[in-house]
Amino acid sequence: MADEIILMVFLHDELYIPDPIGRRGGFMGKIGCGLVVLSAVMSFQASANFEVLQSIRDAVVVIPSGYYIMGSPVEEPGRFFNERQHEVEISRDFELMSKEVSQLQWFSIMGDNPSKFKNREHCKDYQVINDVSMCPNNPVENISWYQTKTFIKKLNEKEGKELYRLPTEAEWEYATRGGTKTAYSFGNDPAQLRDFSWYFENANRMTHSVDTRMVNQFMLRNMHGNTWEWVEDWYTDFPAGGIDPKGPVHGNLKVIRGGGWLSLKEALRSAFRFYVKPGCGYHDVGFRLVRIQ
Repeated sequence: MADEIILMVFLHDELYIPDPIGRRGGFMGKIGCGLVVLSAVMSFQASANFEVLQSIRDAVVVIPSGYYIMGSPVEEPGRFFNERQHEVEISRDFELMSKEVSQLQWFSIMGDNPSKFKNREHCKDYQVINDVSMCPNNPVENISWYQTKTFIKKLNEKEGKELYRLPTEAEWEYATRGGTKTAYSFGNDPAQLRDFSWYFENANRMTHSVDTRMVNQFMLRNMHGNTWEWVEDWYTDFPAGGIDPKGPVHGNLKVIRGGGWLSLKEALRSAFRFYVKPGCGYHDVGFRLVRIQ
């Protein structure tokens, strides 16, 4: 994107770059966000109780196998160059969390809460547990891709086997579409976004409970909005098609999908793709998990 003009601004004494053409409705992230953090520094080890582990198990729904066209047609409003259409086959059923990982679930595994939106003014169910503030049902955010991998490793250790992982980008879009070919999982009318998502026009500049907004055809909530979601794939302009594609082996940027509370309607489309540094945490990026069958 060498032809784009990049403006730099200072916010709270930190240097930020606005994202390309404003499609996230916010900022791309901090410049030089620091070294990759592979594990959190904690004053104590959290003991994940049965109820929270069970809440993760209970949150998954089965996504049936099938074929779909990944990407968007050239006439779709808001389409970006990296949404070239191609055929993808999801060869077998998989299980995906119906909602984003919450702050309470993160805390129960990691013992901390890095989220920005965790204080009394951000939710009605505010709690303090072991001196850690949280909005327990809001999505965890401000976590890097590497931190999500640490969470998954610790969660799998609690379960005693390799049970959870991030979805691939192809799985994520397939699940979001729910069999549709439209701009959003509910059709082409962005006026309906208020029923299905938290975004720039209705989120009041913060996240909201993962149990809110209407579900798509696969019974998934907030695939549009609330937080962007980390997926497994390294970014490439034109992802591969075929059977169960997994993205490049190496890269510099990780893909995020779905749009967030600060995003404009164009970025909430099922096909919209964005990319950020995997070692950075962003206050509008969270994640959900696949459970391995």
